[in-house]
Order: sequence, then C-alpha cells, then structure tokens
Amino acid sequence: MGIHVRPVRLIAVTENLFAFRGKQTNEINFTWLVEQADQTKLFAKDAWEQTVTWRDTNDLADFKPTALQPFIRELPTTPIHLMNQD
Repeated sequence: MGIHVRPVRLIAVTENLFAFRGKQTNEINFTWLVEQADQTKLFAKDAWEQTVTWRDTNDLADFKPTALQPFIRELPTTPIHLMNQD
C-alpha cells in the first residue's frame, strides 16, 4: 500500500462479528505493533479504497473493532484474544 513498516510483535487476535450490507458476517483480525520503516509516507489507500494512516492513541472514538480500543491505548505485554460484536 505504500507505507513501509517493520513488524515488532503481535498485539491481538480479534474475532469480529458485525452486520455488513444487511447481513451478519464475521472476520478474524490480527493486530500488529509495527515500526515505520520509511518516514516519508504517513497515509496510503489500496485498490479497494481501504485507507491506512497513523493515528493518535488518544483519538480512537471511531476505531473498529471497539473491543480493541483499550488495548491500543495500553498495549498488552503478550498477545490477547478478543471477541467483538459491533
């Protein structure tokens, strides 16, 4: 997507249950702590119009999945497993 990162460690595995276009669906998310390898680019968009950007951990009101928000603010020391339903 144009932002070059280095993985540091796995933060969480989240089972996310949600409605999309009127249908219940689910997904498995792997959330990684990463370091930016290239300091020149802080924003990217892929062919499916998904956007990647660096965010302030104090500004997560619209961050999904919501169950992950407190763990982004205070990173766990070992990977966690979450169930989320939005």
